Amino acid sequence: TVYLTQEKLEEANADLDAVQAINPNLPQLYLLRASVFEQQEDYLQAAKLIEAILRFAPTDSRLRLRAAMDYSMAEDFDNAIKHSDFVIERDAENWLAYYSRADIYLSMGEHSKAVKDYERAFELNQEYDNLLNNLAWTLATSTDDDVRDGKRAVELALKACENTEYKTP
Repeated sequence: TVYLTQEKLEEANADLDAVQAINPNLPQLYLLRASVFEQQEDYLQAAKLIEAILRFAPTDSRLRLRAAMDYSMAEDFDNAIKHSDFVIERDAENWLAYYSRADIYLSMGEHSKAVKDYERAFELNQEYDNLLNNLAWTLATSTDDDVRDGKRAVELALKACENTEYKTP
């Protein structure tokens, strides 16, 4: 963990190899190895390791959303959406799942779907500045005339600025 925070990935992998030789079934080992892959920007391998852990904890929403984001970063959008959908189906009040799926839709260029999910996330959590920012940005810059709403974008962006006391760009 220390090596990961210092971005010393070779040393982190060497320690993980040593742990694996002692206890190859330790879930934390796979989480840390996934973190190494994420730092190396090998998001597909990270997602696959997280999916291996999900076999033992299939309802862990936090892990599902991490897998979704890794798949999204690897541009495997079908798997990313699948994991987000799973969380939403189990917990329709999970604002983070809607926010995550909205980010995935945005990466796919599906602006209307992204806005719909950002709006649902906003209904559930009106204070998270990144959510406000992403929704405002999408409403302000979408190439889809039916999605773009400058007035609402400014309102949301101002709320995000107020929430962060104008300290976060």
